[in-house]
Amino acid sequence: MIEKTEGIVIRTKKYGDTSKIVTIFTRRFGLCSFIAKGARQVKSKFGGALELLSVCEISFYKKPHTSLYLLSSADIQHPMRKLYTSSEHLEVGLFIAESLLQTQDEGAIHHELFDFIQTCVLHLDELPSNPFAEFVSYNFFLADEMGFGMDFASADEISGDNKKFFSIHDGIFVDLPPQTYAKENIFVLSKQAFDFLKSVTKSDITNRLDLSLNKQIKKEILDFFTSYFTFHLEKRIFYKGLD
Repeated sequence: MIEKTEGIVIRTKKYGDTSKIVTIFTRRFGLCSFIAKGARQVKSKFGGALELLSVCEISFYKKPHTSLYLLSSADIQHPMRKLYTSSEHLEVGLFIAESLLQTQDEGAIHHELFDFIQTCVLHLDELPSNPFAEFVSYNFFLADEMGFGMDFASADEISGDNKKFFSIHDGIFVDLPPQTYAKENIFVLSKQAFDFLKSVTKSDITNRLDLSLNKQIKKEILDFFTSYFTFHLEKRIFYKGLD
């Protein structure tokens, strides 16, 4: 049976001399893998539709008892004309792709998550002033959708203007002395990282945040999300893009 759906390309790898195996997060079927025969040929019928982060419409042969489908066609819906011109914006898109591969099961359908990621990718192609805000917003949305959202409003009840103590277990901010960090599974956020995260929770995804963010704070925020998702999914989450 031939099926059609929208999709976002999140991983590709070579297969044979001319083909590709492509992982696509689809609206109708969730995370799926496909073999795209001849995709690496110069005059491939797929054109640029199978580039990483492309938003496309695909048709494929869906057969039972297999996890690798044959891709029939792929037509690009929203060309990423600017995204690949900025390493900073592309990096964020790849972080989102890595996150999907690690947190989503094959075939698990999630329309709301697909719509949200599509919006993120299209906004990244507009080259917002602070692309990392897209990744932060995505992580907040993902945590909510997976049933272990974070309560940043709880920080309003905690005193102190410098470091903030976040309970990985409970998803809330707490007021604890330093000696209880390891015992209570606490992540310590610097003021700069907390301020950035808090600002994103109060902003629409299409709002371009003008907050400055250095490499050290970005790494701290990445560590925060990897620690949180690793704990709640009970498997190690990591980002190869950091290398």
